[in-house]
Amino acid sequence: MLKIFLLFNLSIFVGSKSPGFDLKKDLAKDRRIIKSEHAGYNKEVIASLNVFNSYANLSLAGFKFENRIIGKHTILKWTRAASPALCVYEVLSVVPSDTIYQEKILDWDSVAKKNVVKPGKQTKLKPVNFTFHTYIIKPATGKQLIYMNELSEGLHEYWIGNKRFFPLYESVALGIRFPDLKEILRLIAAVK
Repeated sequence: MLKIFLLFNLSIFVGSKSPGFDLKKDLAKDRRIIKSEHAGYNKEVIASLNVFNSYANLSLAGFKFENRIIGKHTILKWTRAASPALCVYEVLSVVPSDTIYQEKILDWDSVAKKNVVKPGKQTKLKPVNFTFHTYIIKPATGKQLIYMNELSEGLHEYWIGNKRFFPLYESVALGIRFPDLKEILRLIAAVK
């Protein structure tokens, strides 16, 4: 009985039913975060994100859906072969934070009468995982679009064709290792 239950649950996850495409939700959330940060500079960033709107509102009902898990990446792929052909990917990546750092203490050596750096104690932080969504949109004609964000931190970067853009934030989260975009592009090329 347990085997049947496990097989049923596994078939739900890896079946061909398409999950929701999260770009619309991520765009709305990221725009709110960006508007609250350096509004003057980020006004141009927010305007350039409009290129993603038509894809965020796209109905994927007639698309062929596939998914695959490779290492720390879950690759969701929607393909429309009919004209105009379009391929849309959503890659979910779970990346652990850097968990250890070494403190250094600046102190005064009264004998040598100079500042010295003493080793501090090694501190282990509570491990945290960061969840990234990378959207890759490949239209039959036009420029490829890439949009990468972190679930709680917001938009990290986006690409329109070969041009890369970053929003400007007042604070920068430390300890985040971002997914390697070249690795993600290699992985989606392998998903046929």
